[in-house]
Parts: sequence; C-alpha cells; structure tokens
Amino acid sequence: MPAIDLSKSIRKACSIEEAAPKRKHVRACIVYTWDHHSAAEFFMQLKSQPLGSDDVQLFKSLILLHKVIQEGHPSALKEAIRNREWVRSLGRVHGGGSGGYSSLIQEYVDYLTLKLDFHAHHRGFQSGLFEYKEYISLMHVSDPDEGYETILDLMDLQDAVDLRYRVLFASIGPSRCREG
Repeated sequence: MPAIDLSKSIRKACSIEEAAPKRKHVRACIVYTWDHHSAAEFFMQLKSQPLGSDDVQLFKSLILLHKVIQEGHPSALKEAIRNREWVRSLGRVHGGGSGGYSSLIQEYVDYLTLKLDFHAHHRGFQSGLFEYKEYISLMHVSDPDEGYETILDLMDLQDAVDLRYRVLFASIGPSRCREG
C-alpha cells in the first residue's frame, strides 16, 4: 500500500463523525506497518492530521494510535515510545467539538503515555500487548525483586485502564447510545 493510501486510511479512521473508527481503516494502518516493517510513515502521517480542530477526531486518533501500537509491527511500539512527548501534547490540544470529550481525551492520553513509559522501562515486552509469560521466557528473570516490580507496574497500568473505563462509562449519556 502506498503512503497516499495510508494517509487516506488515517483520515477516514479519524473522521469527525461521532462513531467508532471503521475497522477496515484501522486494519489498513496496521497492515501498512507490517508490510513496510516500519511505523515511521504512519506516525508522520498521523502527526500531519489536523487533530486539534475537533475533539471527536482527536479521540478517534487516540483509538487508532492505540490499535496500531497493540497490533502493528513491533516498530510501532518503538516509534510510539520515541513520540511520547507528541502523544502527551495531544492531551493539551482540544478543538472544542461536541459531546464533552475533553476528559476522555485526557484520560486516554494519560493511559497511553503510562503504557509507553512502561514499555520504555520494561524492554522485555516487545509488543504492545502484555504477555508476562513471554517476558519471563525472554528475560529469564532470576531476581524476584525485578519480577515483583514488573508486576506492580502492570497492576498500575490495570488501575489506569479501570479508571479510563469508569470515566468513559460515566460520560455515556442517552444521546450517545446510537451505536450498538
């Protein structure tokens, strides 16, 4: 897939329509990273989008980013770690938009940066997914303190996920119950 198609997929996944990003557009971005063994172009294209103009678009870009980090080529995680400051900056950019997405955006940015900080600190987790069994087999952790610290960091991440879902569910009102 050429970069122009990647740009189109990103634009469509991050549309201003108040609906989840279409899986086919998200998938196209994920596949692009695997086809090119790199996520650099994905990040360059995502960063060039006018994300500050609409909160819905910004929130959807965070969903897209999260999915690419989780399911994309391993370079997506490394690229995301390199772009942590840009991800943090997204929490300070709000276009106004409809529906009060500000708290959702801030929670999502906080979670993603916490996740990226975790991966930067715990290099044994090579993908955006958390597989402790894989980590143990890769690292052969013989120091119980290191294993304990990793478990505590994972529990902190789980707490962040729980908080994010509480904020998300609290924000859902009758007007947002369109999708189902």
